[in-house]
Amino acid sequence: MGLLIMEKLPKLEKEKSLIVPVPLTLGKEFRRGFNQSLILAEEAGKVTGIPLSSTLLERKLSFSPSALLPKTEREVAVKGVFRCRTLRTPPPDHIILLDDVATTLATLTECAREIRRRLGKQPSLWCVTVARS
Repeated sequence: MGLLIMEKLPKLEKEKSLIVPVPLTLGKEFRRGFNQSLILAEEAGKVTGIPLSSTLLERKLSFSPSALLPKTEREVAVKGVFRCRTLRTPPPDHIILLDDVATTLATLTECAREIRRRLGKQPSLWCVTVARS
């Protein structure tokens, strides 16, 4: 995954970039015993040397939209689910959002919207997924 990110993204300055995995609900992570997006993000960070923040985004609410829902309904279901925390350092110029699966991109879009809203800056956002359902 890290090699793929390095190949597909433009040359990003490591010091001005940040990898952010899409968070799971605590209940789902507890049941599974792992967060696959976090594992992928950790591996991507090791290979690329880009720092990782597993705490920048958090899920405020739990939602379980069906992959069968139309895109517009998924977009409504995911509104307000994520919260971006403040950073102790200046916001990075580039944020790589990493998720395992993208169906309609509603989750990644909402995460990107929240990051831009909260940071008060418009970092370039790169969304990476492993699979598309």
